[in-house]
Amino acid sequence: STALVQPPHLSNWSVMLQQPPESPDESPEDEVSIPRAALNKFIKEVAPEARVTNDARDLLIACCNEFIHRLATESNRVCGQSNKKTINPDHVLQALGCLGLAEYRGEAEEAGQGAKREVVERRKQTASYKFKNSGLSYEELLSLQTEMFAKAQAQMLQETDAVTEEDARQLQEAAALDAAAGGAAAAAGGSADDEYD
Repeated sequence: STALVQPPHLSNWSVMLQQPPESPDESPEDEVSIPRAALNKFIKEVAPEARVTNDARDLLIACCNEFIHRLATESNRVCGQSNKKTINPDHVLQALGCLGLAEYRGEAEEAGQGAKREVVERRKQTASYKFKNSGLSYEELLSLQTEMFAKAQAQMLQETDAVTEEDARQLQEAAALDAAAGGAAAAAGGSADDEYD
């Protein structure tokens, strides 16, 4: 049987994971956690044939949360040392080194670049980006917009006119029916009045 050996660069993690969180006033209910669906997807990508119990999934989530908490805390400390108020990617990369995880710096940088590319692609999907990069002048765009509004208004008026004509026809038919019913009632009412005289 082969024994699992802890990599030397992770030797301080066993001690760190046994330490209590740095903010004792924070209750477990207040803690933000990695979504279970995201972890399930990750497990399927990494080990599609593996079966993982719910207890093991809970442990993985707890480990991920602890790792993120430790990395964020260390990133914040590095940020404070550089007299900055906002944590930037360099602070996170330095924090990886401080935590003994410098070997993951390359992968972290790649992930950061991938995230930047995704943001750029999402921005390209926005209306303001399409407007700025449409290749049309402001006047051409204004003319196009005015033309679209005119077409929409004409279509709306056409539909309104069709409805109005239909309403007028229905009103005329209803009036004719009322008149016919009123005439018949008057004729019937006149003979009834004669009986009472």
